[in-house]
Amino acid sequence: MQIAMPRHTWIPLACVLTAAAQTASAPPPPLAELVKKPYLELVGMAASLDYPKKAIDDYRKQIETQKKEDLDGLEAEKKALKTHEDDARKQLDEINRSASEPSTADCASRAAADRSTR
Repeated sequence: MQIAMPRHTWIPLACVLTAAAQTASAPPPPLAELVKKPYLELVGMAASLDYPKKAIDDYRKQIETQKKEDLDGLEAEKKALKTHEDDARKQLDEINRSASEPSTADCASRAAADRSTR
């Protein structure tokens, strides 16, 4: 069954339907943007958002991969800092040891001082 409408009525109706379809099919914001929004704002938007399960799973995997890379980087940095700390402690021990042991110059100056006081 066809509805008989004048041609001039179809053009505006087609424009309205096209605009509605474009608005309805506008892509939702990327998940990376949504995870930065406050929780209360997300609850308000939840009814209008629809993401495929695959997109959510892929983003979750991406976050897990980034987390692993960050943790690995932090562990490597921790190890480097520990090595640096150990080296600094060894240097400090050497400085303390050398300061407590009299050098030959110190012994010579003390011996000279002892001779001059006699």
